[in-house]
Amino acid sequence: MPYFRIFLTVTLFCIKIAVFIATTSAQTPLITTLLDIDENVEEYGLNGEGVAIAIIDEGIDYELADFRHPDGSTRIAYAFDLGDDSGSNTLNNPIGRGTVYSESEINTALESQIHLSFYDSFGSSTALAGLAAGKPNESEFSQFQGLAPKATLIVVKSTFLGLPEDDSAELNNPTSLYPAIEFVILKAQELAMPAVVFVNSRRLEGPTDGKSRASELIDSYSGANRPRLVFVTSTGDSQGITNHSLGSISPGETISLQIDKRQESSLFMDLWYPNADSSGDPTPNLKVSITTPSNTNYGPYGPAVSAGSFFDDQSEPGIISLFHRSDEFDLHRANNGQKEILLLLQGASGRYSITLTLDPSAKESLPFQDTLSSNPRTGTNPSEFANFLGDGTVSDAASSANAIVVNGYANGASWTNLEDQNRADDPASGTPGNLLTNANRGQTFDQRDVVDFTVPGGGIFGPYPSTSYLSESPANLIKEGSGRYGIAQENQAAAALTTGLIALMLQIDPQLSATEAKDILRSTATIDDITDQTPAPEWGSGKLSAPAALQRTILHSQALLSPNPIGFASDAGERQIKFKTIPNLRYTLQFRELLEIGDWTDLGTETLGDGGETTFEIPEGHPAGFFRIKIR
Repeated sequence: MPYFRIFLTVTLFCIKIAVFIATTSAQTPLITTLLDIDENVEEYGLNGEGVAIAIIDEGIDYELADFRHPDGSTRIAYAFDLGDDSGSNTLNNPIGRGTVYSESEINTALESQIHLSFYDSFGSSTALAGLAAGKPNESEFSQFQGLAPKATLIVVKSTFLGLPEDDSAELNNPTSLYPAIEFVILKAQELAMPAVVFVNSRRLEGPTDGKSRASELIDSYSGANRPRLVFVTSTGDSQGITNHSLGSISPGETISLQIDKRQESSLFMDLWYPNADSSGDPTPNLKVSITTPSNTNYGPYGPAVSAGSFFDDQSEPGIISLFHRSDEFDLHRANNGQKEILLLLQGASGRYSITLTLDPSAKESLPFQDTLSSNPRTGTNPSEFANFLGDGTVSDAASSANAIVVNGYANGASWTNLEDQNRADDPASGTPGNLLTNANRGQTFDQRDVVDFTVPGGGIFGPYPSTSYLSESPANLIKEGSGRYGIAQENQAAAALTTGLIALMLQIDPQLSATEAKDILRSTATIDDITDQTPAPEWGSGKLSAPAALQRTILHSQALLSPNPIGFASDAGERQIKFKTIPNLRYTLQFRELLEIGDWTDLGTETLGDGGETTFEIPEGHPAGFFRIKIR
């Protein structure tokens, strides 16, 4: 158990450096073992109780035991489905979109064995939620317990990438992220719990400059002087490929962006250019033409006629859809003075030419930046730009200044799947200790390095929905999990682990802000021969040291609890110890006569923390010595 010492001394903690060792044992170790925090979790009694974890992704299998209390009731306080507007006008829906399911509604469905339409068809979102907060109800699967198994869950289905063959424009609605964030902010406040929010933003859409509605919400409600709310995201998982272009176009000029589309499924191109020139005068709209691999030409297209309608597109069914928006009506509600061209290429694979023309009336050249994003379910041969190449980029959520942004590194884990194949050192993950091959590498559009640190991201397993796409493949399922647990998507797994760890940090100190959490995690990160000089764009401050982060959080909380941490003799006039409590932790006053020698004795004074201030009275006539507060 942790102790907040009331001493006139400097307390030195033994900070352990977390070093991941490839697992070759017969049983998959606990996630806490992978992060080297078994002793910390046991000593401090950490389990996420009293903390909310929000997952913004593709939903969850709410029926799994991993997300229920021991009595079978749900641990999900709210589920919010932005893909179903049938409940948009109900009283419990503060957003006016989607459908909200309350805890009681989920429990009723569980008791009645009624299946709600809220589900996770692919399965990865459920697995990631399990890493952060899952708790199997059977001892044989205890090694798959998440980091915060008693946390309260808020789950939002905002991403609808679906199955590899299911990638229609309607399922890829970029306007879902900001209402998802608005919802979890409101519900975290309603629950009166400190909260950590995992924003799993996979595709590279958006302005990526911190100015989208989603990014501004994150930055407005978290950060310095805004305690109790922390947002976490990964950089994305598009493998650091050439999916970022940038350049400029001169007045009267025509240029062509060349795109190699390497899959039959849809491909999104999202281009941004200024609404005004350097003098503040409006810029002419770019005109867009598209040439397909069969040399069929479409366009030129200007902006849509009804600029205020998000989905008034110009399209050739099954081939292209074009959304051209002014700075007032872009799909991400960005506050950056930029126009957006969102182009959906639905046709055959091959080389596409996207021709841009700037009217000669323009007073100066226009800069542009552009990303490509396909359904990440579609395999390992991603589409890329062939010219106007920029460095790699990161997801739009990762451009939020106050978000905690992580990359994953390969850990070389050894495991056996249901087909009895040994998946040790999976080449797709990369060399152990190095960045995952699918981790994004690069900057925001406004040229900021945003990675805070890196986290083990491979060889980690979460619960799979029984009817999900992932669960259908024995190759994904770990043998020890008996078909119920499988490999979690790697770079997202790194962010999910970070989410669970921050939930434990918030349990220690519910008043922790995102800025303080970021500082703790960055300052305790470690470097090795691979990370070399840090900070670095891909590595941030280095590799996560989870035990050091928890110890540093204890020290941070100690400073808040005991502004005057002194030892004293009771006959010297000091009669009280005042301190601020953490909800759901038990505090006991202890005594020993000498500073460093002898056993500590409970003085019979114990209180359950409620987040407020409490006072322990020193018993009248008690011998002089040293006192401390023990926390259980």
